[in-house]
Order: sequence, then structure tokens, then C-alpha cells
Amino acid sequence: MRESIHLGRIGRTSIGVSWTLIPIAFLITWGLAGGLPHEVGGYPPDLYWVAGLLTAVAFYASLLAHELAHVFVARRNGLQVKGIVLWLFGGMAQIDGDATDAGSELRMALVGPMTSFLIGGLSAAAAWMVAWLGLSPLAVAALAWLAGINLLLGAFNLIPAFPLDGGRVLRGLLWLRSGDKARATYTAARTGRVLGFLLVAFGLFETLSGNLNGLWFAMIGWFISSAATQQMLVSRPSGAGAVIARPGAQVIDLASAAVPTAAVVGVPSSLTVSETYDRYFRHSVLTSLPVVDEAGRILGTVTRDGLYAVPGERWWMTSVLEATNPLQNMPWAQANTDGGRHPGPTDLAHH
Repeated sequence: MRESIHLGRIGRTSIGVSWTLIPIAFLITWGLAGGLPHEVGGYPPDLYWVAGLLTAVAFYASLLAHELAHVFVARRNGLQVKGIVLWLFGGMAQIDGDATDAGSELRMALVGPMTSFLIGGLSAAAAWMVAWLGLSPLAVAALAWLAGINLLLGAFNLIPAFPLDGGRVLRGLLWLRSGDKARATYTAARTGRVLGFLLVAFGLFETLSGNLNGLWFAMIGWFISSAATQQMLVSRPSGAGAVIARPGAQVIDLASAAVPTAAVVGVPSSLTVSETYDRYFRHSVLTSLPVVDEAGRILGTVTRDGLYAVPGERWWMTSVLEATNPLQNMPWAQANTDGGRHPGPTDLAHH
């Protein structure tokens, strides 16, 4: 997920937001501005909008705290973090790599929901204190909403549906029991896909029954099922074929062996990891393809292993460029030769 607006850094962590967050933030503000008057009346209309906006900002700050907790524990376990992006479905910590043991997986997964529960509890305590002091009922209502939404967020994230935190907890427990990370990942992802489909069905049923909030459940279910399906692909053995070079083979021989009936194609750099896999690798024995820009210039190569290095839940939202080996890092071999020097990209203009 790419950020649309860079907000800055908290310590070593880059913080940004996606444009998809903006309409949801408006809907939350609008909903609060319209709902708070039913709970506490007597305030000017503009003040309800201000309260709604401040509460929405506080909500996204709590989402950021949830993700920062993941980042803190990930770094304590030796993982690198690119940053955090707040988007349509909440927040996403962009962590490079994966947990190396089941204990690390469980710690990283549980700390997010525990942070949401903590914020929910503190917000509830603050609402009680403000009410006990006889201060603004509007502030009490806003704090109570913030408490409820964080407690709900923590509980929802513990649903054992990969890639939610609960799905990662399930993977960690299965991994701890069996010692097999790949099988634990596949089982957790398969569970997540089933629960995602059920959530989509529930959301559609609610929508057809006249409850438009069902659309939100359907969207979340679709996200969960899509991400879980991609994770299932990642956790399976690739089964990909490979071109084995015989001693003395020439480059032209290897190209013929790899692509016997068609010219080599380039993967458009505008595609996501998921689209690249579906279009070029799912039904092919190829293990590597060039990535090209709109003008057809080669930017690098993408491999099956490069795709699999991207966490499965991020496949459908991650550009293929993030899995691409840049041009300057590629080895080069001259056509019709079996040895000698390795010319660079500039030498290709002479062939």
C-alpha cells in the first residue's frame, strides 16, 4: 500500500496516509456530527461537527498506536519496518520479512489488539472521570464512542481470520504446536478465506434486508478473503519449473528452452503483485520475467521468489515494482556465447 500523503516520522518509522482514508474519515465525522445530538442535545450545530472531527482524529490516532505497537515488537524481534500507512480498512505496518519463530509471531500479533483494548479502557475511564467532574456531556459522549470503537476494534482483530491479528495468533499457535510454519500459515489463511466469505455473505444479507451497514461488512470480508487467498498461494510450494543449463550451453539455447513457442513478454510496472502472478506465473513454467515501463524500457526482473517474498495479504495492493530486482543489479550475458565478460545494460545498444 503506497502512501498518498506523508505525515512525517515517529522515531524511525515513516507515517503516511492513503487517499482511501479520506472518504472514510469524512463519513465518521459526518456520522458523529449527526449522531451526537441524539445523545446530548443543546449544543450549537457547528460544535457537533468540531466534536465529530476531533473524535475521528483521535480514532485514527488510536489506529496509529495499534500499528506502532506492532512495529515496536517487530523491531524488538529483529525485523525491519518501512513505515505505517493508514488507509481504507485501518492501518498497515509495512514490515519486511516474517517472524522467525512462533513466539515472535504471537507477540507481534497480540500486541496490536492489546493496545486497542488499553486505549478503549483508558477512554472509558476518561469518560467516567469527565462525567464524575460534571464537565461537558458532549466530551463524555465522544470519549464513550472512542472507548467503544477501540474495544470493538480489538475484539474484531482477534477473529481467527488471516490476515487479521487473530489469524496470525492462530498461525502462531499452530506453528508452535506442529513446528511447521508453512502448514500453519496455509491453515490459518484457509480459515481466513472461509471466514471472509461468511462475512461477505452476512454483509450482503444485511444489505438486502435494508441495513446499508452490511456493505461495510461485505467489503471487509472481501478484503480478508482476497488477502487470505493470496497468502495460501505464497505458503504453498511454488511447484515452478526451472531451466537447467547443460555445460557449455549458450544464452540463445537457454532462452529457447525457457520460452519454446513465444517471445519473451514484459510485465507492465503498473500491475500489482497479485495481477502479475495471475497473468504471467500462475499457469506458466517461467520463473523470471522483465518488468517494463509504459515506454517499454526494462526496469528490472521479477521472479516467483520475489513475488513470494511479499506477504500474501499485501499482494493485491502492492506494486510489482516492490518485488522487482532493479536493472542495475541484474547480471548480463552476451548472446551466442558461453563465457567471457558480462556486458552491462549500455552494451545492449550495440547488439
